[in-house]
Amino acid sequence: MKMLTKLSPIFIFILGLSFYAQAQVLDGAYMRENTVERTFVPYQNIREADAMYSKKILRVVEMKEKQNHPLYFPITRMTYPGGIGVQPQRSRVNLLYLIYNVGILGEQYDLHTGALIEDTTIYDIRYPVYKLNPSDITNWHRLPMEKDDPEREDLLSYFETIQEADPDGNLIDVTIPARLEDTREMDKLWIWEEWVFDKQRSVMDVRIIAI
Repeated sequence: MKMLTKLSPIFIFILGLSFYAQAQVLDGAYMRENTVERTFVPYQNIREADAMYSKKILRVVEMKEKQNHPLYFPITRMTYPGGIGVQPQRSRVNLLYLIYNVGILGEQYDLHTGALIEDTTIYDIRYPVYKLNPSDITNWHRLPMEKDDPEREDLLSYFETIQEADPDGNLIDVTIPARLEDTREMDKLWIWEEWVFDKQRSVMDVRIIAI
């Protein structure tokens, strides 16, 4: 019993070193490993015979409203240090950045570091994209854009004014096309929805058609 008492501090110290060597840096109180494994919940099927009422509406979402801030911020992509054995999903982006880079361009990112994986564009995961008809925005579905169309890269691009030095050394303003990195100016979302009353389930259901 005395020998056990003397060895207990040493045993506890070794155990503590072993635990420290295996510990991981957490971004919070617990390991959020299920974030990577989440899958979408499929929509409930609605038969045409059960749709007693339906109506399509165009909703405008103000991103700067307080309740929509989780969709609006961060306005620029935030990447935290990470690596093998560290909590995945280390980058923070907003909804527009996610739709553009992953859905429209089909880019892939490393789950551990959040860095862009070069030359891994996957056309199959790109979202269906349609061009708006300026004369009638309700006919957006009539002008599809192919998944390998190079114009996809310029869909959410904007023009940025920077200063460059001319041959005489003077700073002049130059307007250049800039890729979507700062989503500060995109503060509204137009969402096409269809509301349907399903008499089979006795619920008023909604489906997002396009953003």
